[in-house]
Amino acid sequence: MDEKKNVKTIKQMGNSLPVGLLPRPEWKFLPKDNSFKFREWGFEQEQQIAKLKNTEKSIGRFASQVLDMMLLELGGVNWEKLGEQRVLVMNQMFMADMLHLYICLRIESIGHEFALSNLRCTSCGHEHKEFVVDLRDLDVDCLSSDEKPDQKFVYILKKPITYVHKNADGQDVEEKIESFKIGRSKWTTMEEITGEAMSNAAMTKKCILKGAIVGFNDSEGYVDADRMIGSMKKIDFELIDRFISQKNLGATIVVEDDCKNCGKKINKAVNWSYDYFFGASSLPLS
Repeated sequence: MDEKKNVKTIKQMGNSLPVGLLPRPEWKFLPKDNSFKFREWGFEQEQQIAKLKNTEKSIGRFASQVLDMMLLELGGVNWEKLGEQRVLVMNQMFMADMLHLYICLRIESIGHEFALSNLRCTSCGHEHKEFVVDLRDLDVDCLSSDEKPDQKFVYILKKPITYVHKNADGQDVEEKIESFKIGRSKWTTMEEITGEAMSNAAMTKKCILKGAIVGFNDSEGYVDADRMIGSMKKIDFELIDRFISQKNLGATIVVEDDCKNCGKKINKAVNWSYDYFFGASSLPLS
């Protein structure tokens, strides 16, 4: 596992993205920095978001629409003035940055205290009726000074696969694939997780792999991801999924604190679903 180079807490970062905006030719604006600013969440926004929740089937697109509604500035630029290109900007942003915005919106809108109910300590078995953590203390893997946002990484397959495709003359050619080139995941990957994929872990994993593989062996560019992923063996699609997660950077999705009974560490994955994360059930009782 790679050593973490640049880890900060959300509190230390302030309103700054962990990876950063990478200006693209199709964007009609030039970000001044990696800052962001939200509007106040009032009942007008609550009504609009409730309508979106009833119609949008993609968790990624729903999150995009919530953030689109709540952002005032991104990269030091007035968000509303970007017009229709806001959709393009969001689906091309890095996944780590969009998730960071989502967490920060929760902190700004209803507070930093996050309650986990009926949590049992794995060491002593003690059940905590309410276990409250501070979201501002979440660790965030940030881009280091020696890294680039669009940096590519090489994953070497434990079990190389054979890829059969047509050459320029229409003949079948066998090519041995020993490695994949990996890029940091864009938010469009989450937007494409819809329908059956939302409740099927294998299909979700496939969407994540397809969104991150940008080349194979020494090549970069077109990748017949469906066929290649379909040929991969379990050891590789498990390890490459972890590899992608490490390279994506961003916030840790696990909260940690001491058990009030035995003092041992308790780790618990945060429920990021909208109804819980932004709902009253995630707030402390007192």
